[in-house]
Amino acid sequence: MSASDSFDVPRPQVRYVGQRAEGHATQIVGNVGTFYSSSERADVEECLAALFLTDPRDDRSNLIHKKGDRVGGTCQWIKEDESYTSWFQSWSELLWVSGGPGKGKTMLSIFLAQELEWVARNENAVFMQYFCDNKDERLNTAVGVLRGLIYQLVQQRPEFIRHILPTFAVQRGDLFTDSLFGSLWTCFETMVRDPSLRDIYCVVDGLDECNEASLEVLSKGFRSLFRPSAVAVSPCHLHFIVVSRESPDCVSRELSGFPHIRLDPDAQSYVNSDIQKFITKKVDELSLAGNYTPELRSCVEAVFRWRAEGTFLWVGLVAKELEKYTHDEVKVALDRFPRGLDELYARMLLHIPARRRTITAKILRWIVMAVRPLTLSELSAAIGTTADFSRGVSCEHVTMTQVSNCGYLLTLTTDQHETRVNLIHQSAKDYLLRKVPDPSPELEIFRIDEETADSEIALECQNYYQKAIPIGGCTEYGYVEAHRAFPLLKYAAYHWPDHARRVSDPESGIFDLSLPFYRNKLVLESWLRPCENIYQFDDMPYSNSLFHVISYLGLVALAKKLLHNKRWKYRLKRILSIKSRHGTGTTPLHLAVQSGHREMVQLLLKEGADLRGRDYMERTALDIAVQWRNEALTRLLVEEGADIMAYDRRGETALHKAASEGSAAVVELLLEMGADVRAKDRWGKTALHAAASAHSSVVVRLLLENGADLRAEDREGETALHDTISRGFDPWEKGAAVVRLLYEKGADLEARDARGRTALCRAVLHAAVDEDIVWLLLDYGADPRAEDRLGRSVLHALVRSEHKGDAVLDIMELLFDYGADPRAEDYRGRSVLYEAVRWHADEEVIQLLLDEGADPNVEDLNGNTALRYAEKRGDKTVIRLLRRVGGWCHVR
Repeated sequence: MSASDSFDVPRPQVRYVGQRAEGHATQIVGNVGTFYSSSERADVEECLAALFLTDPRDDRSNLIHKKGDRVGGTCQWIKEDESYTSWFQSWSELLWVSGGPGKGKTMLSIFLAQELEWVARNENAVFMQYFCDNKDERLNTAVGVLRGLIYQLVQQRPEFIRHILPTFAVQRGDLFTDSLFGSLWTCFETMVRDPSLRDIYCVVDGLDECNEASLEVLSKGFRSLFRPSAVAVSPCHLHFIVVSRESPDCVSRELSGFPHIRLDPDAQSYVNSDIQKFITKKVDELSLAGNYTPELRSCVEAVFRWRAEGTFLWVGLVAKELEKYTHDEVKVALDRFPRGLDELYARMLLHIPARRRTITAKILRWIVMAVRPLTLSELSAAIGTTADFSRGVSCEHVTMTQVSNCGYLLTLTTDQHETRVNLIHQSAKDYLLRKVPDPSPELEIFRIDEETADSEIALECQNYYQKAIPIGGCTEYGYVEAHRAFPLLKYAAYHWPDHARRVSDPESGIFDLSLPFYRNKLVLESWLRPCENIYQFDDMPYSNSLFHVISYLGLVALAKKLLHNKRWKYRLKRILSIKSRHGTGTTPLHLAVQSGHREMVQLLLKEGADLRGRDYMERTALDIAVQWRNEALTRLLVEEGADIMAYDRRGETALHKAASEGSAAVVELLLEMGADVRAKDRWGKTALHAAASAHSSVVVRLLLENGADLRAEDREGETALHDTISRGFDPWEKGAAVVRLLYEKGADLEARDARGRTALCRAVLHAAVDEDIVWLLLDYGADPRAEDRLGRSVLHALVRSEHKGDAVLDIMELLFDYGADPRAEDYRGRSVLYEAVRWHADEEVIQLLLDEGADPNVEDLNGNTALRYAEKRGDKTVIRLLRRVGGWCHVR
């Protein structure tokens, strides 16, 4: 190849990613089998199958395959860095490693992952890793990150599946969707705080590559793991490393308080040293393959050192390009490679022939602005590619050829029979979105103005959808068929609001009120139906009100246009009213809060939205913000005058809801703003009852420190301790932490509910309460001989309880160890043994009662004995047991 051919239509890189590893879940199920019965294995298998997305170990292997092995001697410097060594020796800490594009962050993350994996293996500790990737929609969301981390925890500690199974039993596969991130986070936090864990090492690479919404919640979540109040209640030995750029702002805002290693400028000398080693390796490879002379080798190495400008990516790209040249052509070719990544990208674009630049610019615009990576077929539809059937050339083949015009800027990734188009690196996106015009006018066609591009793409998506779906919609089968015929349909339907939301100009073409979408009710309905049923929009407001939909989607610019358009406001006076409701009583403000669009909420409040507006559950917008754990919107609404003590249909205040959700940050905020910690709902329960029932020890402590009444009773006479026991669905450790805390603060272990039951009695009644909770109550001094209002002892409650099999035997032995009376009788004179026979207790339980001195001949008020009841029922095994110890049948 001649030097003049440099950058002429290089082929895109194609990477084949391994298919989903079906054997992973099966392997874990096999390990879990030792902890769960065969009847429970089906739930475990279903949970693991729903949890699995990718195996982060495979993701790391793919990265190494793509980037190549680490050059010997590189990255070692970080082990001697003062911040790193201090972090490593700490009890529990987060370390933030940041750096600009091309600084080798991912290779450093791989090195750290390999090092810490070795440490964890030797210390019998847990190791987790995650490599975020903005090119893969599975690897750039908050839920995806949690799924990957939880998957690894369960891999290494199979018994930890118990921390997620109860929640999964209620929410099923929805648990692993964006809408239930809070529930999934609670499961994850419970796992990492499990007291059985010694140390946990975790590396998360490329946090900044997650989508915008995920960045916010993940950054806050990671920070909350190390919040002093949380650590004090539920400590964990968590050693966490986050590797990312310092942008966007939410990353810096949430992580700036932690130990921080900056690759540039703080560690620039170490990074430069690693780059020199990398250059030496690449030049050696080129020299060997191209038979370079020593002089040529030195020349190439000198150019690399001078022009790389401290970025590994530049070296990698140029080295790959030089592979095309013979040793006679290399010197000439070297002169064509400019300094730095931006100049290199500019050179690639300038070598695209003028006749191809328009379509190439459109391709780059779609790839850069797309919410998720597009498949080849989606990109073909987006840029309007037509197939050449006369030559047997498909749309995808034509598009692949057009993609190749973009040089190394784009790569193709084949995964699960789909080929996706991606940018080679975040730095390429930064270059194409640069704000400053390029000195070369020819490059302006490629520079992307974000708002203009989003407006164009949103409009194209809307037009595409209306072309694919007839007005009024069609059957579900029709939608499936339309999706096959129109490959961009799902993206257009699901993501056009994401593009429209980023447009701030009300006069943009996407907000032309003459468009059918805004004028024709049937068009709106035909869009809502598949989004709700097929594309699974979360809580889509299926309503005739355009303004409700706009509020839910957060289309601020369009809302402004409608609110200030006199003709529209007159025609749609009721619909455009801020206080209008749809069928469920939900106002536009409710929907804006629910979807978390702060700017839309601010606009509605400015225009007079009624903060007192209630939905069918009598919930205000503040209630919605609290239930969705949105601290920022909660603060905004309270500051704007929302009634912090408003009651809903259940009589609950916002504080009740925050406590039920276990949201410590929101509870703290509400208390700070004057919420009444002693307020009761319709059943007489306080926020402390709610927090105890949710097994949130952090929230319980917060409420107690702010004046919550530890001994407050609801209408059934239940205290917070009773509610802690009654919940019973979470792993016992969470409930135990609340029990300990309540006991330390002075909870009355002998407090009785309306039926006279103590907390211990409630514990033995509830099948989901672990034996260790019973032991904990007994160890704290709970009376094992306590009786309820009907004279039934704790043993009576146990044999009548939901506990089965060995659980009854274990708890009964524990009660006897602490002095329970095997001869206790209830108000009818029925003994524990009589009740055990009556409630079909196992043979071992009856034998244990007899061994402890239970009398089989005790008569109740009707003259019945345990043996008489067994003979009446015809239970031969029990009859033999009772007769063996002298039981007799009283015959009248």
